[in-house]
Amino acid sequence: MNTFFSLMTHGLLLMTILLMLLQVRRWKQYWPWAYLVSAVIIVLPISDWLLIEFSRGLFTDLSLASIVMLAMYLFSILKPQRPRNQLSFNLAIILFAILLYPASMGLGMFDPYAMGFASHVYYDYLVITIAVIGIASAYLGHWQLALWLTLACLAHGLHLFESSNLWNYLLDPFAVIAGLVSLISAASQKVFSKFTNGNDRSVQSNA
Repeated sequence: MNTFFSLMTHGLLLMTILLMLLQVRRWKQYWPWAYLVSAVIIVLPISDWLLIEFSRGLFTDLSLASIVMLAMYLFSILKPQRPRNQLSFNLAIILFAILLYPASMGLGMFDPYAMGFASHVYYDYLVITIAVIGIASAYLGHWQLALWLTLACLAHGLHLFESSNLWNYLLDPFAVIAGLVSLISAASQKVFSKFTNGNDRSVQSNA
């Protein structure tokens, strides 16, 4: 079960990358062929490995944060306006990363990564905190954040990956990088929009 689920997540990763490279939106009514070509490439053998197995061996298991991002992109790739990651989702990923990675690399006396193991004395507090954040997110309409936290806890409870640490189900470096890029992109577009709107108003006032 662990291997199957992990391979499926890497299939999702490779499918997304291939569809981006193939520019599936330009295929128009022939878009199913792009999906078919991508599916065939995913199972191509490289030496004694399939491409999907090579991806898993290279990048290990993906977190639910990455899976949610990939799934949202994949299922909306053909829509005229693709939905972006919600701001709360990206911010939560960055905040969790700030909490986890520096301390796990020896910065400070406390190691939050150890809390992700069920045997840790503070494990229950970590789960309760995540559950509270998830419930509050769902109540406030931040569905992407709520979905991520819920699926991560469920996947960890079902032990769908080889890891037994909850943090590995929540985060991975790819999700952190993608969240950071998304935040920077959104901020840049907002600044650019204000700049162009300000210039338009000044031109209209001068006219």
